[in-house]
Amino acid sequence: MRYLILQSHETKGPYTLEQLRSMWHSGLVTGETLFCEDGTENWSTLETIAAKLEPTSAPPPMPGDIAPPVPLSAPLLPAPLPARNQSSAMLIFKSVFWTIVLVFVGLPLLVGIISFMLGSAPSIRSASASKPQSAAFLMSQVELSLGQGQFAQAAGFLNRIVSEHPTSRQRIAVDKFCSILREKENNKAGPVTADEARRLRKMIDSFETIKRGYRTATPEKREALESIFGAETFSPE
Repeated sequence: MRYLILQSHETKGPYTLEQLRSMWHSGLVTGETLFCEDGTENWSTLETIAAKLEPTSAPPPMPGDIAPPVPLSAPLLPAPLPARNQSSAMLIFKSVFWTIVLVFVGLPLLVGIISFMLGSAPSIRSASASKPQSAAFLMSQVELSLGQGQFAQAAGFLNRIVSEHPTSRQRIAVDKFCSILREKENNKAGPVTADEARRLRKMIDSFETIKRGYRTATPEKREALESIFGAETFSPE
C-alpha cells in the first residue's frame, strides 16, 4: 500500500508505510498532516494511523533461544487410588475447573456485554469523534475543499473556524474575507455561504494572477500594485 500526503498545498508521494514511518520520526510529518491511499480521494490526518507509524515491538524469542528445562530426578509415583476415590477426585477437579472458568472468563465477558448494551462503547466512540480540531487544520480543509470545488464543504469549515476558534488568526482572516465579499451588501453578518466560498475561490485565483504579474512587472507597475495591496503582500514568504 502506498500513500499520498498534502504539504504546503502540494500533493507529494506516493510513499510506502515504512517511508511515512521514517518521516514521522524525523518530524517531516505530524499528526495534522493530511494523507490518503494512492488512487483514492479519502483524505484524513496521519493521527488516525499513528499506531502504525510507531516502531513495532521486538519479535518474541525463537524456540531455540529458550533454555531447556532442567531435568529432575524421577518422581515417585503415588499409589493408585481405589476406583471410588478416583471418581470422587475427578468430580472435585471438574467442579474446581469450571468454577475457575466462570470467574476468570464468564464474568468479564458478561460484564463486557452488559456495558456494551448500556452504551459505554458508543460513548467512547462519541468522545473520540468529538475531539476538537485546530484552526490551522480547519483552514487546511478549507483550502483543500476550495481546490476541489466543494464550496458548501468549504463554507462549513469557515463557519467552524468562526464558532470554535473566535480568537485565532484564522478567524481574523475569515472576517477579512467576509468584509471584502460583502462590501456592497447591507447585511455584513451571518454565516459564510457556499456562493461566497465560490467567490472566494475566484478572488484567490485572481490575486495569484496579480502576484505572478508583479514578478515580471516594470518598477512603475510594481509601485502601483504595492500602493494598492501593500508592499508586504508581494514579499517572498
